Amino acid sequence: MNIDSFEQLTTRIGRLRLRRRCGSMPALTVFIAYAPTSSYDEDEIEAFYMDMEKFYREDHTFYKVIVGDFNAKIGPRRTPEELHIGTHGLEWNEQGERLSEFIMTTRTIHGNSQFQKPTSLMDVLAERRRCCTEVLHRIRPSPPSRKILLLAQRRESREVQEEESQTNHQLGSFHNASRLWEDTVVDNIDEEYERLIQHLCDSAKKAEGSRTTKRRLSHETLELIRQRGAARAAGNYQLTSELARRCREAIKEDLKERRAAVLAEAAEAGRSIRNTRRDFANRKTKMTALRRPDGTITSSRRVMEKVIYDFYSDLFDSHVHLPPCHLREDEYVIPSVLPSEVRHAIKSVKNRTAPGPDRIRPEHLKNLPTALVNTLARLFTRYRSECKVPSQWKTSRTVLLYKKGDPQDIGNYRPICLLSEAYKLFTRKAFDTIETEAVLEALGNQGVPTQYIRIFRGLYSNFTTRISPFYDDITIDVRRGVRQGDTVSPKLFTATLEDVMRRLEWDNMGVRVDGRLLHHLRFADDIVLITPSITQAERMLADFDDACGKIGLQLNLTKTMFMRNGWVSNAPFSLNGTTISECSSYVYLGREVNMMNDLAPELGRRKRAAWGAYKSIEEVVKKTKNIRLRAHLFNTMILPALTYAWALRKRDENAVSVIERSIERVMLGLTRLTQVRAGIRSSSLRQQSKIRDAAVYAKLSKIRWAGHVMRQNDHR
Repeated sequence: MNIDSFEQLTTRIGRLRLRRRCGSMPALTVFIAYAPTSSYDEDEIEAFYMDMEKFYREDHTFYKVIVGDFNAKIGPRRTPEELHIGTHGLEWNEQGERLSEFIMTTRTIHGNSQFQKPTSLMDVLAERRRCCTEVLHRIRPSPPSRKILLLAQRRESREVQEEESQTNHQLGSFHNASRLWEDTVVDNIDEEYERLIQHLCDSAKKAEGSRTTKRRLSHETLELIRQRGAARAAGNYQLTSELARRCREAIKEDLKERRAAVLAEAAEAGRSIRNTRRDFANRKTKMTALRRPDGTITSSRRVMEKVIYDFYSDLFDSHVHLPPCHLREDEYVIPSVLPSEVRHAIKSVKNRTAPGPDRIRPEHLKNLPTALVNTLARLFTRYRSECKVPSQWKTSRTVLLYKKGDPQDIGNYRPICLLSEAYKLFTRKAFDTIETEAVLEALGNQGVPTQYIRIFRGLYSNFTTRISPFYDDITIDVRRGVRQGDTVSPKLFTATLEDVMRRLEWDNMGVRVDGRLLHHLRFADDIVLITPSITQAERMLADFDDACGKIGLQLNLTKTMFMRNGWVSNAPFSLNGTTISECSSYVYLGREVNMMNDLAPELGRRKRAAWGAYKSIEEVVKKTKNIRLRAHLFNTMILPALTYAWALRKRDENAVSVIERSIERVMLGLTRLTQVRAGIRSSSLRQQSKIRDAAVYAKLSKIRWAGHVMRQNDHR
């Protein structure tokens, strides 16, 4: 490339334009910037970023890059939504947060954090992710000039694969087909249930035959495709190449418009935007290699199946011998299940969930005729009275969902059981290492009628699950654990953990709060122990670990940490010879807590969460002209993310308002520069956007929660 021009725009911003040797128009613009340090006034820093944003938006070159010293430290990506930040950052500072906000506003990426390179004084911001494949952390001068290599690679576009959801017409067809049902009592429970499921499957197949697909490409694009075929047949390769380029651009634009229109339609209809966006997903994480127990890596699918079988066979196998729990006899008689109760339970089932082995979906249950609802009520009553369930409910299909960490570690995949919708409906009416007998005993200790416990024992005995990673089905016997994906699993786990806590002798331990000793907080398996000393903390943790071990639970010491305040001595903390890591802050139930009561880290988390929430609705906000819909999306998606778990001070209210105004400007298609030039006040923006004030929303939420607490008993 040759230099086209260089301009000194301000004392801190310069612009270099480069053009191709065979072209006359600039092909690349490089902005050179030097930002004020943190010692400068806030107004001067704000003016710099306003100028930078102005010059960047006014330049219409295809490739644009910003290189400069922003006095910023960009840390690693903290949430999956921060796609503009790479994974190779080191730490954050205040200027880094400001630069991150500028990057999100201008829709660029931070090039330095995309590569594992030594630290550099210069930050590189690129408009297109694929145009930055290397960052040079050191440029060596070579007379008579310096050479800067900018590498670009072409990204092939591909059509987004969209799967149309069930239409009202298809569900109506299913309803009409399933009405042809005659309820007949069969002595064998399995045969009776299989007859019902087979009828539902046949009805679903008939309904699928009437599936219709909406057109995704416009008539103009289809005409271009026809012309391209004609040019190729005529041997005009130059025209074919030109038409192929225009076809790619037209297809990409049509799919983009189609995606935005479908998302906007879902938002206006009150449907989930996230579930609708899932239909457009064109990629899926695949398991390509796994680590064997000896540490070696294998990419053979047959060997990977063996690794999966060994891991989950050991995980679901019983490791603690517990005698069968004694079930007390009581006179409780389980009432019959009414059809109205079944219909009410069906309404509470979530749509668009993966089906179980029988392939029956929640949408099918919600369109059942009255005759089939009556049949389900009769079957559920029979299962209750006989304490026996169909054998089909004792098998499931398990899918492995990647969580985070090393994708080659099988432990970083979460096994989700895909159970029959009829089974989940039954348990609605009515974690991996917990022993089944311990669950049943805990239910009995907490007053659950014996007949219900017998039903659960029947559900969990001789249970198997199938995993289909590649070629063959892997069948695994499940001898312990509650099933992730089952509606009743959280209740069973909570009941078991409550039984463990009741057996601990902690009456004289903990910290006195309002005249009572508080020794722990618990939400499912997220537990906080509160103690006045390291010695007492070690004893409580040892007691808890011993009690959990008796029922098959095991503490994850890699995720167990502790914090101390200034009143606690600086002594080591260990459990069974393993040192417990100390931390200065910890995220508990979505809120970062620390002993200094410093809200600055949580402010940064809330800012990132708010921008992430905006990214999830950005396509709809830009597509729709409905002001009330945009305000509704902001109030329901962004405000909860921005104000979650906050007790705001005046300074914090100002910080929240700044973030809210930034997102508000983007929603209205404005920038700070255009707002200042037009003389628009923030109050005027609020009248246009119709959104709620974040500070007022946070205060009202806090007062509402205080009212809930006041109405509860002190010893709940």
